[in-house]
Amino acid sequence: MVMKLMPPFNRIETERPPDRADRSDQLERQWLEARMASAAWAKIPLSARLQCLHAFRHLLTLSVGALVKACEHLPHRHPAETLAAEIMPLADAARFLVRRSPRILHPHHHRRFGLNIEMERRPLGLILIVGPSNYPLFLPGVQVLQAIAAGNAVLVKPGDQGSAAAKLIEQLLISAGVPRGVCQVTTESPAAVHDLLGRGINKIIATGSQTTGAAISAAIAKHRPIPAVMELSGSDAVFVLADADLSRAAAAVAFGMSFNGGATCMAPRRVLVHGSCYEAFLRELLGRLNQCQPTTVDSARGRAAALVIRDAVAAGAKILCGHAAANQITGPLVLTDVAADALVLKTDQMLPLICLQRFHTPQEAVALYAKIGLRLGASVFGPVAEARQLADTIDAGCICINDILAPTGAPEVSLTPRGESGFGSTRGAEGLLEMTTPVCVVRRTGNFLPHLVRSNCEDDQTLNDILVLKHSRSLRAKAAAMVNIVRRPSGERKPAKRGRN
Repeated sequence: MVMKLMPPFNRIETERPPDRADRSDQLERQWLEARMASAAWAKIPLSARLQCLHAFRHLLTLSVGALVKACEHLPHRHPAETLAAEIMPLADAARFLVRRSPRILHPHHHRRFGLNIEMERRPLGLILIVGPSNYPLFLPGVQVLQAIAAGNAVLVKPGDQGSAAAKLIEQLLISAGVPRGVCQVTTESPAAVHDLLGRGINKIIATGSQTTGAAISAAIAKHRPIPAVMELSGSDAVFVLADADLSRAAAAVAFGMSFNGGATCMAPRRVLVHGSCYEAFLRELLGRLNQCQPTTVDSARGRAAALVIRDAVAAGAKILCGHAAANQITGPLVLTDVAADALVLKTDQMLPLICLQRFHTPQEAVALYAKIGLRLGASVFGPVAEARQLADTIDAGCICINDILAPTGAPEVSLTPRGESGFGSTRGAEGLLEMTTPVCVVRRTGNFLPHLVRSNCEDDQTLNDILVLKHSRSLRAKAAAMVNIVRRPSGERKPAKRGRN
């Protein structure tokens, strides 16, 4: 298969930026086209839809250069990270959908006396996907593939500077056989979300910060109720138990802090260490971080982080690694002796920053974790049995044991945020089901229709005997109920007469 890409995929400067009316007209055209495309695409058999995703997966391997270039605007992003964190997991997700979607979406049949019950999953129609800026390929890309596999049309609102990546995904899908209109990319402006919500969509899938989630929730409140899935930022914690492999735990935390410049929603932000190994873990961690390349953030994110770090230091926290100035921070940055209610623990900092806290019992560790509303994920390091036992008490959507961050890229892994980190599920089988609506079809078999017969005064006695016969623990009561049902005369029950039209 020969694929012709539509150059250029980078942002194009026009002679005159489109005004608000032009943008509104463009969104209306996209919305109308997507609405028509959704009806036609839903009628395409699942096998044919999955053939397109199969072709898309192969086209990814031919477009690595363009995909890497679409992400080159990201600070501190090495091409190898784009391959490892975006392109490869996106291809894995496509393969997962091709192989597993038929089983996940297959109707479930149930039979009971007189009834044939079929539970099936149907497409929602038109889905709006709001993408983030830190992973412009993988995060919205998986959601697009899931929506298309389920039979929906998609409108994608990219994150800041994410248009090039989103449009490349759109073009690759068209080259793979997906009809034009099924997947379309809107402008990056947040106003596009308000406009499309007003026109009408069937579901919104949003990935972003707390601010993004609050803005979308407010926009939904102004329109008709719209189902939504929100995967917002986290303040993810790493639990280091007393008997943990400290070298492995320190290496994992250092990796999580430095990957993608720390701009990962599931990167470690808090490290809760057992008091018996606190000092030893700290030495291991600082030794690892001293080998990392310094990362300087002087954008609005860096300035906002510097303010909350300054407040934490004023309240008694200490900076053990890195530097925080008035208008920028240089990481990796490690804070210790942070107060349990410090603001730095409660905000979604997309930076190479962690806060160290110590605990002495598992109950204390879980209580420290639960104080923070942002609970997207967590990691536990220690003996498997103890780590698994602690994981059972952690209220997080995804918990890794003896690893961090990397396992969450597996296509089978689903994320289900807790608290202020959002709601609903993304990725994996649960993320695919979020793109559908359940429909139950119940078919009556046979001609036994007792509910259509006129009732008489003994119906309450018969129904009570049936209840006892089906659900009582007493065999004697069951036998008595059976005798009552058999002996009770049935001749009084006559069919109801039909009235005249």
